Amino acid sequence: MDVKRVWKTTKKCLPAVAVMTFGVANAAFAFTVPSSSDLAYEIYDVAVNDLLKGPIGFVGGLGLVGYGLYGAVMGQGSVGTTVLALCAGGGMAAADTITETMGFLM
Repeated sequence: MDVKRVWKTTKKCLPAVAVMTFGVANAAFAFTVPSSSDLAYEIYDVAVNDLLKGPIGFVGGLGLVGYGLYGAVMGQGSVGTTVLALCAGGGMAAADTITETMGFLM
């Protein structure tokens, strides 16, 4: 594969991709917690409040962080697995905040 040719093509396409990305993504809307009278509140309550913020989420996040630390200290497995486990454990610890603040494109 010719690297120069690929780079030349990439440089040609980059402005078009940037224009299309910023042209389409003109508004971002954040997910808000549903009120108790909404239809999906029961699903949100079970998924976020009972599972992610509850003991299942705590044990899962702690287990992932422990697995990542074990892989980092003992040198077993790859670096990617260790980093992924640590990031996933940290993400589970802050999952309720992430679900409330993450925006998505409409």
